[in-house]
Amino acid sequence: MFDRGTKQGKWPSGDAYELDGKTIGIIGFGSIGQKVARYAGAFNMRVIAYGNYQDHDAAARLKASFVDLNQLLREADYVVISTALSASNYHLIDQQALARMKQTAFLVNISRGALIDEPVLIDALRRKQIAGGRLMCLKRTAGIIARAG
Repeated sequence: MFDRGTKQGKWPSGDAYELDGKTIGIIGFGSIGQKVARYAGAFNMRVIAYGNYQDHDAAARLKASFVDLNQLLREADYVVISTALSASNYHLIDQQALARMKQTAFLVNISRGALIDEPVLIDALRRKQIAGGRLMCLKRTAGIIARAG
């Protein structure tokens, strides 16, 4: 959208968000989470991470800090979920987790849909409890977008 518009001599309006200096919280710091951290570092983002797997050498190399989940949710401007689904983290992002997030925060799920309680997320988005969400995978895909709009 922005590329096409500027080539036509126009500056399109739309949502653009500054990443420089923002905090990204990565839930799951395996190979995918570490790639996200690498990209975030290129944008001068502060990187915090949470997960059972804590590769401290990778964290030091990527300038990431491990924190507990509550701190990650409170501090992150962008929460990225890249952890594997297990019985212990089903609906990891529930009403309480969303309540801890900043009202200006974005939730991005690049993992399994069942990590998020979708009806609760839809309600939080409708009430503008958080700024937005991007979900790569959904637990239930039928009608979820229609209900959120």
